[in-house]
Amino acid sequence: MLKMVTFTIGMEKYGNGNEIDRESQEFSRKATMRYLSDLFGGVTVIENEGAWVNGRGELVVEKGITVKTAVDTTSKSLSDVMAIAENLNVWHMQESIMIEFDGMVYFS
Repeated sequence: MLKMVTFTIGMEKYGNGNEIDRESQEFSRKATMRYLSDLFGGVTVIENEGAWVNGRGELVVEKGITVKTAVDTTSKSLSDVMAIAENLNVWHMQESIMIEFDGMVYFS
């Protein structure tokens, strides 16, 4: 059975709030598309704008991407999806990535 999974990833700032240069953003975007396409057969990427509050209580606004794909739940489980999100977390140097899977929201 196929189920939708969505990964929402900040692309302009690292988890510590420092800026990510444009070249690194584009490389990360394409690498993420390739990684998830290799795993799931294809993706749809939607640009977004999001916000989060840092440790100093400041609002951080940044552009990001929402990556949607279909997951075959006979071969991939929530724990597999979360492990993939953890890889994305490390690659993008983010504090957290939002994941939507089977109608529920999770954070890596």
